[in-house]
Amino acid sequence: MHESGDEWFGNSITAGSHGESWIHEGFTKYLETIYTDYVYGKEAGNDYTLGIWKRIKNDAPIIGSGTSDAYNKGCAILHMIRQIIGDDMFRGLLKGLNNTFYHQTVSTNQILHYINQYTKQDFSKLFNQYLKTTQIPLLEYSFQNNIFQYRWSDCIDGFNMPVKISLGNQKYKFIYPITQWQKIVTSDTTLKRLTVDRNFYIKTQERKVQ
Repeated sequence: MHESGDEWFGNSITAGSHGESWIHEGFTKYLETIYTDYVYGKEAGNDYTLGIWKRIKNDAPIIGSGTSDAYNKGCAILHMIRQIIGDDMFRGLLKGLNNTFYHQTVSTNQILHYINQYTKQDFSKLFNQYLKTTQIPLLEYSFQNNIFQYRWSDCIDGFNMPVKISLGNQKYKFIYPITQWQKIVTSDTTLKRLTVDRNFYIKTQERKVQ
């Protein structure tokens, strides 16, 4: 499946330099997930993706190195973008990339610019975090009475990736952390449990905030 996928990302759309090989290897690795999703169902696809993440080494930034994370962490980046923009838009994004960059060599900046234009969202910080550092963003959070506080740490300045969470038994919804503390005030003073959607490659840690 992977080598077949390279006909689209690798042969049709090719990275302009070896240091940006994530462009074909990351996308092609993620096509394995899409195939698994199509044949066995979405949760099986998610299971497959999370299995890939276990191979992420974080031994070097993806850009400019020959690390195998170009495959596995590149896959993680695309999976998170898919969660943020939704399945239909992500499917259109893949088709649009192939139509726009057919038989071209491209750079990371060209891919990022296209994604930002297509989705009308800015994924610059996400790209810089996961492609140019080895840090795994940490979602810090705190419960105090009926107040839930949260922020990003262990990340680049201005990191602002949205993430889907559930508080208590509530349905999953997106929050939009930044590197400063934010808060949600609820009517439930017993709210003490945070569940983060497993489809985001991050860490979490509870903190006490004054």
